Amino acid sequence: MALTALISAIYLIFTEVSKTLSFTADVPPVFTAWLANGLFLLIGILNLWRVEKG
Repeated sequence: MALTALISAIYLIFTEVSKTLSFTADVPPVFTAWLANGLFLLIGILNLWRVEKG
C-alpha cells in the first residue's frame, strides 16, 4: 500500500512539474500534458518486459 502511495505521489509531482514547464518554457502544452503519461507508460512496458514468463 505504501508503494502505491509513493508511486501516485511521484506521478502527481511529475504532472505538476510538467504543468509548470508548459508555463515557463517554450514547450507545447499538449506535449507537457502527456509527458507524465508517456513516461509512466514506458516504465510500465519495461516492467512487463522484465517479468518472468511462466
